[in-house]
Amino acid sequence: MKLNKNWKIKQFDVGDARELEVAAPEFIDYFWMTTSVPGDVHSTLIDRKLIDDPFYGQNDLKCQWVEEKVWWYRTTFEFDGTEHKDERYDLLFEGLDTFATIYLNGVELGSKDNMFISHSFEVTRELKKGKNVLAVKFDPIDVHVNEKVQNYWSGFSKERIWTRKNQSHWGWDWGPRLVAAGIWKDVHLKKRTYASIHSVFAKTTSLSEDKAEVDVEVEVGAFRRGKDYQVRVELSFGEEKFTGSAKVEGEKAFVTLGRVGTVPTLLFSFKSKPRCQVTRFFQNNKVESPILSEFLLK
Repeated sequence: MKLNKNWKIKQFDVGDARELEVAAPEFIDYFWMTTSVPGDVHSTLIDRKLIDDPFYGQNDLKCQWVEEKVWWYRTTFEFDGTEHKDERYDLLFEGLDTFATIYLNGVELGSKDNMFISHSFEVTRELKKGKNVLAVKFDPIDVHVNEKVQNYWSGFSKERIWTRKNQSHWGWDWGPRLVAAGIWKDVHLKKRTYASIHSVFAKTTSLSEDKAEVDVEVEVGAFRRGKDYQVRVELSFGEEKFTGSAKVEGEKAFVTLGRVGTVPTLLFSFKSKPRCQVTRFFQNNKVESPILSEFLLK
């Protein structure tokens, strides 16, 4: 389920707030500002007319105090409880900008420092039946980069090269400096039963005028032992579809799908590690990229 509702924010000076107190379920956030997720701090302040439009005149200089603060996000959500022992729950943030520490029911789950990738936490033990409190703290960028070397060449800012963050936030020739912070993509609570797909990776291993070979690896993590697992894969290319499945033996399953000439092929082999590798062959006068359309774990 999505956890995009009922978020609130508040700013603190660096060092003023004790993290575990602010993250605690009993902490009073009644007077905090409501905010939107996905979103960011600057947009919330503009909507509430707490800062002037930073894209007009020199208003951007008047709101640079925003980047100097610690910003906290908090929300609550209801959880009905697990249905049986073989369920696992992941808390997934699609985008956090940028130096973020995440808490669930007062327990620190971890810290992240990259706005470009998603972040996932296994939270089965931390979840409670009924009301749950989710909190995220965003540190000012300076807290993490002040000790870095500042004499490398870098246009507009010396700090930006040390962060996995939108580089234009420090200003560009077409825009002002607005070092944003916030939960800028969706938040989810995802349920997994027996096992989950950890990652999917596709790569082209050979390419010619009339044939291409693409390998797709699926990494699977099983948390229920003594059970048989099967991976089903479908690749599509135009109107053509290639499907196959393989039982996960030990830790790794290989599936090879494809066509050589006019003969469809489907081959299976088994090795170690929890991955499923799929190879797609196709022949045509014009080589195009096949589309990975479905991965299903049974």
